[in-house]
Amino acid sequence: MKTPWAFLSPHKGWLPLALILVLTLAVFIVSIMSLLSGWLTIFQNLFYFPIILACVYYVKRGFIYSVILACCYFILMVIFSNDPVVLEGAFIRVLIFILVAGVITYLSFVRIRAEDALKGSEEFNRGLVENMPNLVLVYDHDRKIRYVNPAATTILGYSAEEMVGTDIITYVVPHQHTEIAAAIEERFSSGRGESLEVEFITKTGQHLTVISKGAPLHFQDQPAVLILLADISDRKRAEEALRQANKKLNLLSSITRHDINNQLTVQMGYLEILEDTPLDSSQNEYFMKINTAAKHISAMIRFTKEYE
Repeated sequence: MKTPWAFLSPHKGWLPLALILVLTLAVFIVSIMSLLSGWLTIFQNLFYFPIILACVYYVKRGFIYSVILACCYFILMVIFSNDPVVLEGAFIRVLIFILVAGVITYLSFVRIRAEDALKGSEEFNRGLVENMPNLVLVYDHDRKIRYVNPAATTILGYSAEEMVGTDIITYVVPHQHTEIAAAIEERFSSGRGESLEVEFITKTGQHLTVISKGAPLHFQDQPAVLILLADISDRKRAEEALRQANKKLNLLSSITRHDINNQLTVQMGYLEILEDTPLDSSQNEYFMKINTAAKHISAMIRFTKEYE
C-alpha cells in the first residue's frame, strides 16, 4: 500500500524525506502562529528550506512537491487575509517559489547527468581494466596496494583480498627492493617514471618477469599510481634459450675448428716432409696445389674465429 508521500520516491533514503516533512510541518506551524499574531511577512522565507531540499533530493517529484507547497502557502494567506495588496504579494511569492524550485530542479538535472556520465565512464574504465590480459595494480604513496585486476590475481596466484593493503615490494625479488622503492618515490614526486623490468614472485614461488609502466592518478580521492605490468617471462625464456643455443653453437664451432686445425697441422707437417723429397715436374705441380689449398683452409679457419 502506497503512503501519501510515495511520490517523493523514498529510494533516496528515508532521512531526506523525513527532514523535508519535518521542515514542512515546522514551516506551517510557524506560519500559522505568525499569521495569528498579525505578522504577514518574513515567515514565508522559511518555505525555501523544504523547497530546496525537495528539488535537490527528488528533482521532478521535488518540483511537484514545491508547487503544491507554494499553493498551500497561498491558500493559507487567503484564509488569514482578504487584503488585495497582501494577496497580490502572496501570489508574487508563489511565482518566486516556483521559479526557485525550477532553477534548482534544472541544476539538479545537470548534476545528475554529470554524475551518470561519470559513473558510466568509471564503469567503462573498470570493465576495461578488469578484462585486460595485462596485470594492473594501483598503489598509494605508502606502496600499499589499493586495487588489483583479475589478471593480476590469476597470474600471481593471490586473491584480491590477500593483496589489497599489502606492500607491493613484498611481491618483488629481494635484490630489486631498493631499486623499486626509489622508482615508486620518483613516480610520486615527479609524476613520471621510466619503464622498469621487474621480477615478481608468484604465490607458488615461481619468478615472473614483467615490464612495469606507471601513471599517476587519483584513486578513491587519494593520490595513487596505476602499474601496468606486461608479462615478458616467455620472451625472457626465449631469449635465454637463444643465448644458450648460441653458446652451444659457438662451442661446437670452436671445437670443430680446433679439430680441423689440428688435422690441417698434421697435413702441413707431411707436406713439409714431402717438400724435401725429390719429385718429378708433374708431382711437384700437384704438391704446390695441395700446399696452396692447405694455406687457404688455414686462412679461412682464422677468419671464422675472428668473425665469431
